[in-house]
Order: sequence, then C-alpha cells, then structure tokens
Amino acid sequence: MIQIGIQYPDFIAPFITVWFAQSIIPVGLFLIWYHMIMTSSDKLNYRLFLVFCSFLAILVFYYWQSPYSNEILLTIQVLCTLALVAFGLPIFVVLAALSIIFFLSEPNEWTTNFNLISTISDSAYSIVVRPTLAAIPIFTLAGYLLAESNISKTSFRFF
Repeated sequence: MIQIGIQYPDFIAPFITVWFAQSIIPVGLFLIWYHMIMTSSDKLNYRLFLVFCSFLAILVFYYWQSPYSNEILLTIQVLCTLALVAFGLPIFVVLAALSIIFFLSEPNEWTTNFNLISTISDSAYSIVVRPTLAAIPIFTLAGYLLAESNISKTSFRFF
C-alpha cells in the first residue's frame, strides 16, 4: 500500500500524504515486535533465536505464494498456535497467527494471483477503515462500566 501511495501520491492534509499516514502501521508493528523480543527473556541466546524465527517466518510468508488447504496440517497448526499461549504468547499474536493460517487455508483467486503479504495487509486495512470498528471500544467501555458498577450482583439479587 505504501509503494502504491508513493507512486500515486494523494494528500489527506496539507503536506501529509496517504502513504505517510499508512506507514505508521508497519512502524507500530515493528515497535511491538521489538518490545516483545526485548522483554521475552534476559538471555541473549533466546532473544537471538526469537529474532531468527521471526525473520524465517517473514521470509516464508513473503516468498510463499500458494496457500494450503490440508485439514490435518491446518488442525496441527491451530493446536500448536494455541499451545503457544501456555508459553506466554500474547493473545493478539495468537489471533493474528490464526487469522493468517485460516486466510491461507482457503485457496481462492485473490490469494493465488497476488502477493501474499500485500493481500493480507490490504484485507487488514479494509477491515480497519470500516465504520463499524468504532463499536469495539464502545463495547469495551460498556463492559468496564458494567463490571465496575457491580451490576451483576444487583441483577442477581433482583432475580
């Protein structure tokens, strides 16, 4: 998306291009990755191993163009990803990994004819710019208010 934005510049404000605003997404993801690596362990060897595994996964996703749809392989990948939660993998990483695994498990014309990484980022961007996404923080706030006001105890006593 950033490469297309550089080729065909469009401005969202004076002197601020769309590609500059979109470049915040990879920078933010890189900072999250860096923070996770640095706080994962005090041992340098473990951190270097995580960096190596991260770059290996990036290379596989970048050069791998054909999706897979083997049910046994899909089940094993889902179970292994869920098992990583026991080792401290954050939930947002598990959800991202599962979404990529399920995205790749359903072959269609879009994923086989275009670059995989750009397809995933385009899909994520189209989901993020939907106006219904604003409902998530509102539901979170409503849940927080309901939890703090002890409405469950009050409704339990009422019934």
